[in-house]
Amino acid sequence: MAAVLFGVQGNILMSVAKCLRAADVPYSIVSTPQTLNRMDADLCPPHARALPRNVFAQSEHEAMNAVQEHAANLGGAVLVPTDMRATRMLSNAGGALHSMCAGFATATPDLIDTLDNKWSFHRLLGDLDLPSPGGMLIQSLDDPALNAVPFPAVMKPLAIGGGIGIHCVSNREEMAAALAQWPAVQVPFLIQEYLPGKDIDISILADRGRIIAHAVQAWDGQHRLRFFDDPDAYDMARHLVAQTGFSGVAHFDMRRDARDGVLRFIECNPRFWATVDAAMHAGVNFAALGVQMAMGHDVGTVTPQDTTLTHARDTAPVQGFSPRGRIIATPA
Repeated sequence: MAAVLFGVQGNILMSVAKCLRAADVPYSIVSTPQTLNRMDADLCPPHARALPRNVFAQSEHEAMNAVQEHAANLGGAVLVPTDMRATRMLSNAGGALHSMCAGFATATPDLIDTLDNKWSFHRLLGDLDLPSPGGMLIQSLDDPALNAVPFPAVMKPLAIGGGIGIHCVSNREEMAAALAQWPAVQVPFLIQEYLPGKDIDISILADRGRIIAHAVQAWDGQHRLRFFDDPDAYDMARHLVAQTGFSGVAHFDMRRDARDGVLRFIECNPRFWATVDAAMHAGVNFAALGVQMAMGHDVGTVTPQDTTLTHARDTAPVQGFSPRGRIIATPA
């Protein structure tokens, strides 16, 4: 069975397409004309379908119908959401899919919202007794709670990914400058304790509360992405997945606190991520494994190889493709 990738975030869409192409999984794409036109030509199949951007943004029902119709015209396919909006679309559809379509595993809509929202994720971590930085919800730009912010701190929109809108502030003057430019549509927002230390990410594919595949990664400089074993990261992710019954793919941002050595959760993206193709080079093809799961195959449990990859990132962002990246070398 083929796969139909759908979504509008171009860098993630291309990374997932690379994973399926490497595994010889035939696929098609449903996206916007802008995204399809900017994709690498060798990754964009000739039978891709273009939908106006406003359909993805405003008409979830119409977009899902178009995705399923495209899959049915191909003779049946696994529907693979590649970004946050597409993941929500498939989750909201539940089991009400065309008879010729199978859905890539996703969490429930409520759980997706909880994990994607930085404040509700922070509260969930507290409920599960999992380590995370201190944080507070700021309800307005003149919220009295702003007077109690400890510095340094990190100001974050609640539900925007890719590091967009995040401000690190060292004192009250820097916070005031950030507040003066803060968009009204991003209120309320989160102010989080700044943790000194090194970032560690863990990516997972899960099935009803059980991790099927995982990969731990960290940037070693600007262009080298290292994959390695970290039992703390795995145990924390396993506990969260088991307690929530999570299904699907997710990418957790963590940081090991330099002050006490404790690894703490920072954020969660309950969707595919831009470096999913790098994990493939480390031996974990999350996209292909998820397609096999959707087809009813037992894929066992998959773990990554310890390796370091060279990952080039473009210096000139393109709308829908920021940051772009490509693997330019892998070690022997």
